[in-house]
Amino acid sequence: MGAEFVVKSEAHFTPAVSIIVGLREVIRMIEAEGLANVFKRHDRLGRATRAGVEALGLELFAKAQPSPALTSVVAPKGIDGEQIVNAFSRSHNITIAGGQGEMKGQIFRLGHMGYAAEFDTITALSALEQVLAELGVPVDFGASVRAAQKVFAEKP
Repeated sequence: MGAEFVVKSEAHFTPAVSIIVGLREVIRMIEAEGLANVFKRHDRLGRATRAGVEALGLELFAKAQPSPALTSVVAPKGIDGEQIVNAFSRSHNITIAGGQGEMKGQIFRLGHMGYAAEFDTITALSALEQVLAELGVPVDFGASVRAAQKVFAEKP
């Protein structure tokens, strides 16, 4: 059965054209921004996210060398991290990740890599405040946003 496709020069499957087109566009975006600037932006978004999370009194999972790609946060005592992930999706139509393996339910992860900007970080932190309040965690509304905006106000 397979040999007839080779003889006719036909593929056994439909190639993922949309993925190739998307990759081409992402490469164009990286070239336009400049690779060094992409790395700086991710670092800055990460610092702002971590500042916002800590301003809410939450504990960072990775403290010594946090990733510029995402911020892992320890779920507040008495709250399953999956509740936070689900509330983000349900209440704000925002997708975040939970913990995996032995960390499932113990942490949640906020991504800031890819096509993300300051406003995306502010939106995610604001949503985090609302989600925490919805789950019964005391929240100083605006604290995370203020902390992130202070990072964004620093000279790059």
